[in-house]
Amino acid sequence: MRRNRDSVVRSTKALLLSVAAVTAFAGRAEAQTWTGSTTGSWSVAANWAGGVPNTATATALVDNGNPQNTNVTVDGGFVVGTLVISSGDQVTIANSFTFNLANLLSNAGTVTLNSSGNNVILNPNGGSLLMNGGGTIVLNGGNSSLAFLGNNGTINNANNTVTGQGVVANNNCFFINGGTVNANVNGSAIFVDPAGAGMTNSGTLTSSNGATLRISGQFGGGLTNSGTISAQNNSVTQLESNMGVTGGTFATSGTGVVKTADGNSVNLDSINNLGNWTLGNNSISSYTGDLFNSGSINMAAGANNVQFNFNSGTTNLTGGGTINMNTPSGGNNFLHNGNGRLVNVNNTIRGTGVIANNNGFFTNEVGGLVSADVSGQAIFCDPRSSADSFINNGNMRAANGGILQLTGQFGGGVTNNGTISAQTGSEVQLFSSIGIVGGTLNSAGTGIIRVLDGHTAGVQSITLAGNVIVGNNSTLNLSPSTISNSGSININAAANNSVVALVAGGTVTLTGGGTVNMTSGTGTLAGVAFIAGSGTFVNQNTAIPGAGNLAANNIAFVNNGTVSADLSGQAIFVDPVNGGGTIDFTNNGTMQASNGGILQLSGQFGGRINNTTGRIIANNASNVQMFSANSVVGGTLSSAGSGTISVSAGHTAFITEVTNNGAMVVLNAADLQAGGAVTNNGSISLNPVASNARLLANGSTSLAGTGTVFLTDGGSTGRSGFVTTGGTIVIGASQTVRGVGDIAGNNGAILNNGTIVADQNAKTIFCDPVNAAGGFVNNNVMSATGGGILQFTGQFGGSVTNNGTISAGSASLIQYLTSNFVSGGTLTSSGTGANEVAAGHSAFFANNVNTGTINVQNNAAFNGSGTLVNNGTIALNPGASSARFQSNSGTYLVTGTGVILMNAGAGGPAEIGVPGNTIDFGASITVRGRGNIAGNNGAIVNRGVIAASGGGEIFVDPLNAAGGFQNLGTLRVENASQMRFNGQFGGGVTNSGHVDVQAGGTLVTENSHPMSGGTMTLNGVWTAATSSNTDLIRFRGSGTLNISNSARVGLLAGGGTNGTSRVTSLSIASNGRLDLNDHDLVIDYTGSSPIGTIRPLLQSGFGSGSWNGSTTMITTTAGATAAGTPDKTGIGYVEATDLGSPANFSGVPIDSTCVLLRYTLLGDSTMDYTVNISDFARLGANFNLASNWFNGDYNYDGTTNIGDFSLLASNFNKVYTPAADLPRGSAVPEPGSAMLIAMGTAMSLKRPRRR
Repeated sequence: MRRNRDSVVRSTKALLLSVAAVTAFAGRAEAQTWTGSTTGSWSVAANWAGGVPNTATATALVDNGNPQNTNVTVDGGFVVGTLVISSGDQVTIANSFTFNLANLLSNAGTVTLNSSGNNVILNPNGGSLLMNGGGTIVLNGGNSSLAFLGNNGTINNANNTVTGQGVVANNNCFFINGGTVNANVNGSAIFVDPAGAGMTNSGTLTSSNGATLRISGQFGGGLTNSGTISAQNNSVTQLESNMGVTGGTFATSGTGVVKTADGNSVNLDSINNLGNWTLGNNSISSYTGDLFNSGSINMAAGANNVQFNFNSGTTNLTGGGTINMNTPSGGNNFLHNGNGRLVNVNNTIRGTGVIANNNGFFTNEVGGLVSADVSGQAIFCDPRSSADSFINNGNMRAANGGILQLTGQFGGGVTNNGTISAQTGSEVQLFSSIGIVGGTLNSAGTGIIRVLDGHTAGVQSITLAGNVIVGNNSTLNLSPSTISNSGSININAAANNSVVALVAGGTVTLTGGGTVNMTSGTGTLAGVAFIAGSGTFVNQNTAIPGAGNLAANNIAFVNNGTVSADLSGQAIFVDPVNGGGTIDFTNNGTMQASNGGILQLSGQFGGRINNTTGRIIANNASNVQMFSANSVVGGTLSSAGSGTISVSAGHTAFITEVTNNGAMVVLNAADLQAGGAVTNNGSISLNPVASNARLLANGSTSLAGTGTVFLTDGGSTGRSGFVTTGGTIVIGASQTVRGVGDIAGNNGAILNNGTIVADQNAKTIFCDPVNAAGGFVNNNVMSATGGGILQFTGQFGGSVTNNGTISAGSASLIQYLTSNFVSGGTLTSSGTGANEVAAGHSAFFANNVNTGTINVQNNAAFNGSGTLVNNGTIALNPGASSARFQSNSGTYLVTGTGVILMNAGAGGPAEIGVPGNTIDFGASITVRGRGNIAGNNGAIVNRGVIAASGGGEIFVDPLNAAGGFQNLGTLRVENASQMRFNGQFGGGVTNSGHVDVQAGGTLVTENSHPMSGGTMTLNGVWTAATSSNTDLIRFRGSGTLNISNSARVGLLAGGGTNGTSRVTSLSIASNGRLDLNDHDLVIDYTGSSPIGTIRPLLQSGFGSGSWNGSTTMITTTAGATAAGTPDKTGIGYVEATDLGSPANFSGVPIDSTCVLLRYTLLGDSTMDYTVNISDFARLGANFNLASNWFNGDYNYDGTTNIGDFSLLASNFNKVYTPAADLPRGSAVPEPGSAMLIAMGTAMSLKRPRRR
């Protein structure tokens, strides 16, 4: 085009010089004037004044202004320099002739070229022809011949009108048009074919009347145009054969068309199009410079393509017109297949076709519109792979059912500062990795913005305000930026996955309050909707419903909006990326399952969810599933209706600093690991089946709130576990753990400030504390109810610090197993419930309070330390083996008002205090039943009551140690029962309390058993046997004392009347000994008097008077002591009737059937502690007769004799004062003694007569 323009400039300059020369010549040369008639031939000399003009310098004047209208026929090949045709006159060039005009055609009339079989030529004769005068040149060509205007040289049409049909320039002539070329013969054409030097037009090139103006550049000619190229109604002006047009105006009227001819290529520069410019089928229009289009440019591809290319620089498309890309029939319309940039300032580009085609740069400005508006057809935008190669600042849309396609198949993208929209019923389709940066994508009505199936598209810094569909097997890439979505993004996977992917590793922030719908394949369609990629996704306020995969272990995700798995039976699978120590999934909004959907939270690759300010919700009939080590930190978990939050079967999940307000379920073979401060205001249900389901402490954990942890029954193999992995679980004050399962698991510590309750009939909660300080602490309530069983084990050394209450409800059981240790707190029960040391087990207790029933079962041991306040019942229940209550260390204080029952076994005894240490029973404690106490291993201090009862025997074998068995309370033997004290290993009883042998009861002391101190109520039978040795303050009652087997029963000295003993029967055999010391004895017999058996026993004890007898006896240690003093004492014995049957004897009520024994002075027959004349009288009356104490036998030899007198005499007039009153013994006046001696001398003469 530049070459043509320069050539035109040079030719124009040459022509102007030629015109100047001709004008000068005309002024000198003589003109030849037509003088002939109105019609005539050029060749007739007579028609000319001055002869026939036929030289290059000749000037021919056709009638030179003659009023006649002359028509001159050029009938040969003539040449003239100048032809002047007056107005109304005509020159006709006849068929087959060439008329050469060398310099000037001054035409005010008409020049007609008549071709009727042969060509006719009007030619500049190789020079430069100026045509002026404003006349007309008519090209009258035929079908087989042509009329040629110019065949060489230059023609400058200053103001003539060229009409008709024919050829202008013929590729040999440089044509300058300042006038008009008008192809006006209907169905015919004027063919303008400039020489290679081109042509210029400052006038008009047009077609009319159904004709065609053809402007061709077939041989390189071009057109410099400052005028107008136009087409009138029903006519065509077409550019052909690489024609180049620079500048000027295209205009049409009516149905006229300026056209790039079908199958042709043209080159255009800086055109103003005011009309209908059509680019014909299979044509290429190459354009440079700016384009003003206020009309329409119609790209009319048919079977072949049409190209409208902008090859270099920038073309600004202005004018507010339209580029119509018409519907092809096999080809396509290519707008801008060149290398320049087309800037659509304010035109409408519409229809169907291709824009840019990966070659051109394209900018659609604010006033521009690209509209794919042909139903079912597409505008295909294919940006080239260069920065800002495709810019939309205006509006690009699909409308009327049309399709706007944006492709990045060769790496191109769209810089969008405007709007790309899909109107109702229409689609914007994104594919082949197209990228769109900025602006708005929107839709209206049923319009869709679609990422095509199987394709990828990307957006950045964009506003989405419509319906965006990411098709099956397709990907929508989001580059780091803020994306506003006020519409919907629909991820529609079917047979394959569909993905919204973050790229480039930055942050994508999604705002706008819209929706991202995730739809995954169902049935046989296995595709999944993904939100994945790399980088960080911040969902500011968008709803993400549906089913699919969120994060996919690839992206960090921050949710400030709503994620909702709301498709029934389908899931949103959340798989956080492993942030390498940081949490890269943050929920500050809501994540939920609803409408039967499933929200799945996975930690399969180590990712966690920071839910500190967020909510995770399972709505009615929906499920939140946690699995693959998923971890949720902070925030709230909740549910509604039948919705649940579950840890999936076979999986592990973690919660830290979480508040649960809903129903959490831990399924079979699953673990829920809790950490930090967890608040449970709902329920956590552990649901094992064949395997365990566990709630674990992951580090130190507190479980606060008002909720419940349900431990459900998994049958024969699965267990619920409320355990730890080495940390501590603190159960809050309003928290309840209940059901069936395992607690602690010997792995971590439990601190219970709430309630733990085993409440399933015949099912257990098994507590296995860790072996560590504070391993299991109960500060509130642990209980069994509803027939449930709460078990504590110490199988691995763990213990329970109990600052609260362990309670067994009616028909329920607390069991202590395998050396379990419970320190402190209260043990209680109600109804038929009980605490129990289970059969075959040993349990340890320290510093407890019992207000219920504790059963120690067969082959079990209750080991206590510290202090036990027993206000309930402890029952020892042996079977084939023993059941034991014993001290674990040091002295075990048992206080309170309760009972320890020693029950009968089937071969095994109930045992107390067997393995060592000391048990100290408090003043209000009762031990009763049958069994073994002490076992020569444990020390016993009894301040309360130990009672043999129920027809059994309590066997006491005291420890051989100081204080081995101390009774400060009561040892009781009840009816039909027996208490046996055995000293086989040297142990004895220090008794400062009381022994109560009730009627029907039997007390046995044996095997060198020593008992010292205290009192005894003897209403039953006491058998002192096997060398036992007992010293009491007294024994008193209506029972029987049997002393045998070298046993000794003694009374402690100094008791006064408090020491008076009483029995109903006394037997002493086998070297037995009863030592009354300084005390009295009442034998309240029935039947015959036993007094006859008493004297021999006393005689045996009296010995030689020193009370040192060595066989079966009644003796007095006090008498032996007094034997070496002046006050000789002994044991007096009388029938109560001897004394007149007093009502009281030595502080003991008596009747007439009593034998009374008193420690008194020898000689005190009347046992009034005084030896006086009445006693002497009794002796005197029976002197030398068989007798007894009352009748003067003081040495127990059965006769009152001089020896008895001597004993009486030694104590005469003396008074014995029991220890409680005065020191024993008091001297009497000496004169009395002298008189007694005199009487004794007289009595010695009284002897029995010999017979």
